[in-house]
Amino acid sequence: MLEKLLDEVYNQVRKENAKEDLTAVPHSDDFAKQIQSILGIPPADLKMYVNILKEAHKVFVFEIVKDDPDHEIKRIDGYVDANLQTITRLKNYYQSRLMEEYEKRFKKRVLVHQIVKEIFPNIKLYNNTSLGFVANKAIMLEEYEKLIEKEYSEFSEEWKSRRLQEIIEEQKKISSRNAKSEAGTDSWGGEGSSAAAGSTRRAIDSEEYKDFPNKNTKEAVRKMLKVYGIDFFYRVHLRKYDFEVIINAIEWREIDRKTDLRMLKEHLKKMKMNYERDPELEKYSDQMYRLERIISRHISTARA
Repeated sequence: MLEKLLDEVYNQVRKENAKEDLTAVPHSDDFAKQIQSILGIPPADLKMYVNILKEAHKVFVFEIVKDDPDHEIKRIDGYVDANLQTITRLKNYYQSRLMEEYEKRFKKRVLVHQIVKEIFPNIKLYNNTSLGFVANKAIMLEEYEKLIEKEYSEFSEEWKSRRLQEIIEEQKKISSRNAKSEAGTDSWGGEGSSAAAGSTRRAIDSEEYKDFPNKNTKEAVRKMLKVYGIDFFYRVHLRKYDFEVIINAIEWREIDRKTDLRMLKEHLKKMKMNYERDPELEKYSDQMYRLERIISRHISTARA
């Protein structure tokens, strides 16, 4: 059943991507309504399915409109098939449209890379505008084209198929465990007895946690790891969605053991499998994806 639903959602993304107009990269809000109408899948379930497809490198998910509570603007993502031919075709289309939008707005014709260089540092100024929509798509599609060309093996059909099956099996196991004992699963997808979960909550709420250093510096990270240990470090920052702190710890080589990086990778998998149960995670999807890429890059050169 899960396989069929994933396939239907994926094919709908591909169908939208086949268009040759500005709607070729579907917006998450419109796509959710469409999927509910066509397939009867509620938005909460769709988020989980899209997240699985993203984890399996079947689709890319990227921010088109940034969340802006002050102006009552909600985040909107775009979905695109992680296929090189599709990415290249859409990139060319949106880059062409970006030049048209720019010319319409500023009354001058400029090459696409000059436009990107000019507006990218101030992309927030164009949030939720027609120029912003097209610019985000043109920029991200070129980045994804480079990513696929650089790491082609992870975007082969064989890799995607194998990874998708692994995730489906993981999801089935999680669902089975949740059905048996909801109390045995913590808020970010970790597992264990209710006593262990209670112990973790007590650790998070303890005086140690209140005194936990908040400074995101190399020295502070080193002290946190030395005093509290790697597992506590992960749990605290994952619960607080402090992905940047973890990213910096890896980049600074304060976390540089293969076992520790593999542990973090497993934590992220469990978090993502509970994506639909934690709406806050949606706000951090870009940071999570970046963290995953950094783990993959560092794990090959990390210490045993």
